[in-house]
Amino acid sequence: MIGFMKGHSNFNLLSLSSSDSSSPLARDLSKAFASKKKAVKKTVKKSSAKKTKKTTAKKSPASKTATKKTSTPPDSKKVTVKVKMRSSRKVTALKKLAPVEREARFESIESKETIDLFDKSYPSELVNLLLTVKPQSVRQMFLQVLKFKKKAYIEFFILYYYREYLRDPLPLTVPRVPSKDPMPNYYALLGVSRDSTQDEILEAGKYLLKAFKEDSFPKADRKQAEKNIQEIKEAFNILKNEEKRKEVDCSLPSMNYLYPPRDRLWGVKLSRLLAERV
Repeated sequence: MIGFMKGHSNFNLLSLSSSDSSSPLARDLSKAFASKKKAVKKTVKKSSAKKTKKTTAKKSPASKTATKKTSTPPDSKKVTVKVKMRSSRKVTALKKLAPVEREARFESIESKETIDLFDKSYPSELVNLLLTVKPQSVRQMFLQVLKFKKKAYIEFFILYYYREYLRDPLPLTVPRVPSKDPMPNYYALLGVSRDSTQDEILEAGKYLLKAFKEDSFPKADRKQAEKNIQEIKEAFNILKNEEKRKEVDCSLPSMNYLYPPRDRLWGVKLSRLLAERV
């Protein structure tokens, strides 16, 4: 048998013909080959299954990560910035009404309409109109916007009380002592009393500078507003400095009627309004 195998080096187990299949050797070899073939197929299937599992396992974390990257956080919100677009349109329309009709309109105005009017009007123009209306109606409107947001419309309040104070005129220039040359009446310009504390002067000056900003006025009125604010700045810069204030006090006349009394201070009225519980 060994000699037979040696003499037939090209012997191939797979080349057995059907005529040789009846021999015992052929049957045994055929069975052995068939079982080995099945074993190879099972091994291939197992290895491919393992590879598939590994690939799935590798892909799943990546897919989760991708989902996390693309997903939107639950607490994220779109931020909307509202820009106030002011114009003269609403104030002009109200000016066209007869005084009685305008007064009735302001007496019955709803909060939503009041806020819309304040949002879309220049503070200086609306304040000039409100000075023609009963103070009770104006106060009611102020309380409506205070309830909405306490200091969002503070420039309207400042300008209203300051201009209301200026309606009862005090001399804005007084004779200097002893030369009698004219000099600015800094207390009247700032709307503070002669005996106001430094804190009261600081508060009044800061409020006025806040109210007299450019966008409080329509374009046509801004040059005049700039002149007014320069006068207010000068008065504020002098009175807030204790040494300069003492120098000015020595040059001002001593007559009390030339200066705002405490019961007429616009800042006091503003403080009372802001302290309202609405």
